[in-house]
Amino acid sequence: MQTFTNLLKTDEAPLTADDIDVIFCGISELHKAHDLFVSELQPIVDCWSDEQRVAEPIKVLVNINAL
Repeated sequence: MQTFTNLLKTDEAPLTADDIDVIFCGISELHKAHDLFVSELQPIVDCWSDEQRVAEPIKVLVNINAL
């Protein structure tokens, strides 16, 4: 996103500040949700077996998106 913000400072900016706000709206929240999901899923993947279940991390992700 910083790259696009830096482009606004040039005469050849392909996007306006409003375009960047619309395109990247909610990106911070999405990144936080992704990081949480990965941190919940990583221990399961690290100790994978045929008996593993991934429902709990998915439920956490769904609950975040429901907020």
